[in-house]
Amino acid sequence: MGNCVIYLKEVSFILIGGFGFFHLFFSFLSSNKSFKTLNAKLIGFDIALMISGVVFLLIYMYVTANAHSNYANQELFFTPLRTFVVSVLAAPFVSIVLPCMLVVRFVLLYKHRQFPNPFWDSIGLVAFAYFVAFLILDMGSFNYFMPANILAYIYTLYVISLYGKLLIKRVVFWCVSVVVGFILITNAIPQGIHYFTINKIQIRNFEHMFGFLQAYLTEYPQTTLYFDGFGRGLDRYYYFPSYGAIFSILPNLYNTQIFDIKSKEPNGKAFMANPEAKFSFYNSDEVSEPQSGDLVIVTFFSDKPITPEYIQALHQKYELLFVTNNFGYMPSYNLMSLGAYVLQKLGINHSLSNVGNTFKLPSQMYVFRVP
Repeated sequence: MGNCVIYLKEVSFILIGGFGFFHLFFSFLSSNKSFKTLNAKLIGFDIALMISGVVFLLIYMYVTANAHSNYANQELFFTPLRTFVVSVLAAPFVSIVLPCMLVVRFVLLYKHRQFPNPFWDSIGLVAFAYFVAFLILDMGSFNYFMPANILAYIYTLYVISLYGKLLIKRVVFWCVSVVVGFILITNAIPQGIHYFTINKIQIRNFEHMFGFLQAYLTEYPQTTLYFDGFGRGLDRYYYFPSYGAIFSILPNLYNTQIFDIKSKEPNGKAFMANPEAKFSFYNSDEVSEPQSGDLVIVTFFSDKPITPEYIQALHQKYELLFVTNNFGYMPSYNLMSLGAYVLQKLGINHSLSNVGNTFKLPSQMYVFRVP
């Protein structure tokens, strides 16, 4: 199983095994199609990489042989159109620049009757293959393309170092540069900062908020919690699969057990209650309004739009007990989120509408108590 830990995502075997294959193949071509002149250790290394990829595939096939669900079941969110848009706006170097660099490189290699570089051209090809695999699987998210992104940056620098003087004379080069620059400035870079600040700021907000809840629930056991915007059913709530991890923090990490979690949001269609679940959120399909003494918690994980006006309305309706005070978080202000917001306003129900909290607000986390 140690072989599995080197893989970041399901298709990452392409990066490992694919590099071994292309490196060995290009080395074979550049040595006049003879293995005798190649370094035996290098051949062994490439073969080991390919075996590693095959081993991972076999283990993956065995482990998932009886799987009852897959990404295709999340049709609302993972669609070919969404994957394409995400790949272009979140990873323009992989989706736009890398294919262009590969075309330039291999056209010029063919024109000058040269062989590919075993190392550098293998990097470019496996990065592109990794990207294509996600397109074929209709899977796309900002972090999915990160390994290929890094390799695409490296390969682009390599190609520019070879053909930079030729490329800057071409109008196509400058057109691609302008398009990619626009996407980077309006979407990819802001989106990257957004995810970075989630990990740095919002995780700290969670820590401080749950610390407060631990102290409060110790003093007031049997309290019922409502996470604002947390509803049942993946067809309606994008983060529904993640709720369980959030709900488990108090009992598992803070040893706080005597409380309940309910839902006040409309149920989606794709939800079935589990009578054996600990919290009412899962063991019942009842939708209830918070009662006196209940807590209403607001976080950026909410699956419904959160605006300053909405927060102000909660201030007027409930008693504010706690709010975090960690600054530096950047909401999801980027071209993709703006497009999703427009689709929401137009009432268009589509995977690109992101169905909920488009800008991932609020920046802070709030705990309100019902009077």
